[in-house]
Amino acid sequence: MIIEKKAIQEAIMLAGKGGKETLDSLCLIGGLYKTRSEKGRVVGPLVAYREEYEPGQHYVGYTYANFSILERYPRVIEQIARLLFEALDDLPSPIKATLNGAVCCGIPCGGVTLAQLLALELDSPFIYLEKKPVLALDGVIGHDLCFSRHRVTEEEPIIIVDDVCHNFHSAKQAIEAVTELGGRVVALVCILDRSIGNRHRFVSNCGKHIPIISAVKQYFPEYRQDYPSIANLISRFGLIKDPKARWEELITNMAQRSR
Repeated sequence: MIIEKKAIQEAIMLAGKGGKETLDSLCLIGGLYKTRSEKGRVVGPLVAYREEYEPGQHYVGYTYANFSILERYPRVIEQIARLLFEALDDLPSPIKATLNGAVCCGIPCGGVTLAQLLALELDSPFIYLEKKPVLALDGVIGHDLCFSRHRVTEEEPIIIVDDVCHNFHSAKQAIEAVTELGGRVVALVCILDRSIGNRHRFVSNCGKHIPIISAVKQYFPEYRQDYPSIANLISRFGLIKDPKARWEELITNMAQRSR
């Protein structure tokens, strides 16, 4: 996928403004998919999300933000990191005080580059978690987050950084990994918070309230595949189960017009 230099420059200008404009910047560089519609009717494939409503059955929807595309354009991520730095700087004094000396910790893979650039803005250290393969009882290989290359010291304040927050599954694993080593998570930072209600606090398993800072707060509606109307759309226009693997196909379809 070739992106014109003019579009990249415009994306750089928009990325640091937050909200819709940050999503617009992602669209300009080919990182945002919206199911094609004509005259208010869906005429393109739906996309599957990672979350399951039952084993093997994933929620689906009409919109997908592929932040891996951002990694090709560090100047765009740099603007988002600057926006998030300003948001952290604007936090109320009691919360802001907990961030003193904090380390930026990236969740793989989407949060690593952002965490490093945010660390530059904060003039703070940077570390990242790694994925450890885990074999489930049903034979499915999953992943847990752990520290391998980096470590956390006792009572060290940690800012967890990811690209997207939704059901906070990765965030929970990251918090557990940090607390097991004696660190304390003081904030969750992401580009897109698409959780229902776009909450401003995450409550950890131990009851601690952790502030959530994001560049964009927007819920993407998701549906079960067995809803009759959704099942009908899937049968007619298809479902892309691995959007990132078939990204160019999705973007090409989005740009098409019916004859």
